[in-house]
Amino acid sequence: MSGKTILVTGAAKRVGSVIAREMHATGANIMVHYRQASAAAEALVAELNALRRIFPQPASAVML
Repeated sequence: MSGKTILVTGAAKRVGSVIAREMHATGANIMVHYRQASAAAEALVAELNALRRIFPQPASAVML
């Protein structure tokens, strides 16, 4: 997944955060999507940014 950019929905908590960490470990760039858990999302972003640039994305920023 190296060099790919992945949007992980619900990445701030539970399964989403595990997926974000696992995909990050494969070399992917991660967009951390969240709805209300901004503090948890920012903590995950800080953790992953220590290794490589990550992009937090609130739900309102995603247009379907």
